[in-house]
Amino acid sequence: GVTYPGFVNGVLYDSDIVPTTRADLSLPLDFNAPVQGVFSGYSDRSPEAVWMNLYVRPNHYLGAGHHHADAGMFHFSALGVDWFTQSPFHQAFDGKYFNLVQVDGQSEPTSVPSAGILGYNGAADYLGAGIAPDASIGSADLTYAYSWRWLTQPPRIWNDELNAMGWELEPSARIQKIFAGTSHCKMRPWWPTYNYSNYIPTCRAPFNPMEHVFRGAGIVRGQHPYGFVVDDLKKDDAVRLYQWAGMLNGGV
Repeated sequence: GVTYPGFVNGVLYDSDIVPTTRADLSLPLDFNAPVQGVFSGYSDRSPEAVWMNLYVRPNHYLGAGHHHADAGMFHFSALGVDWFTQSPFHQAFDGKYFNLVQVDGQSEPTSVPSAGILGYNGAADYLGAGIAPDASIGSADLTYAYSWRWLTQPPRIWNDELNAMGWELEPSARIQKIFAGTSHCKMRPWWPTYNYSNYIPTCRAPFNPMEHVFRGAGIVRGQHPYGFVVDDLKKDDAVRLYQWAGMLNGGV
């Protein structure tokens, strides 16, 4: 049947699948991708290994698409179980549904159906990874992702609620460079006419202004390996409710 693991390989290459493990490939236990903002660390190469993943996505540039407001998400597995994983609400873009710290119930941007927009965060900064034989960690500055929402694909009707959010052109030189070669800073990646579902230049509006939001996620190896997440964030000097959110996998 089509679910047989060698089906795709057989069609494309007329060959069967060869089971391959990380040990077979002698892959390093840690992975660091600065451009994509991805960190991954294993305690060992066994199926029961401790695994931590930090996903930041600092190179995204659109307030549109199929990504969620989840910059700084982490995933954690150990003992053959995926403990902390992706939100089960795949069509919900809001940051509050992901593994982030909430401040008074909010983290990164939420969707606003009445205004016709989804929850898209401004790009976060990936600070890199520290990798050593006994431990490894990836870290990120999520301040901008909490503080600003992005919009690149506006609804066809720009209502008063949307107008009152205080939009302005995203000032980042990186973003402006991407749009510099377009006609009037507009893109039309799909749909039939130039006046329907255009992409405007990425704009920003305040969402959840923060003084700072830093996150580190990593693992410690050894006889009893473990994963850790360290969060340091502050909104202002007022009394706030800070809640650590983690989405558990089904059955956990």
